[in-house]
Amino acid sequence: DTAADAISATVRYQVHQALWQLPAEQREAITLMDLCGFTAAEVSALTGAPRGTILSRVHRGHKRLAALLDQQGVTPGDA
Repeated sequence: DTAADAISATVRYQVHQALWQLPAEQREAITLMDLCGFTAAEVSALTGAPRGTILSRVHRGHKRLAALLDQQGVTPGDA
């Protein structure tokens, strides 16, 4: 469906833009864990940050990302 593809592309763009508004450490942790599939322990080894710090960055990044997307009117079901 062309309309659904256009909406999906728009949502992907909004998520991408919101992700780049996060602090670098949060963006990196989210990217490595959520998009690349690494575990917190693996991200810890890659970055040199403690595992708990990685989990905190991901949690806080998710909250901030959700708030940014909410400001743009993107809901979880849109993606």
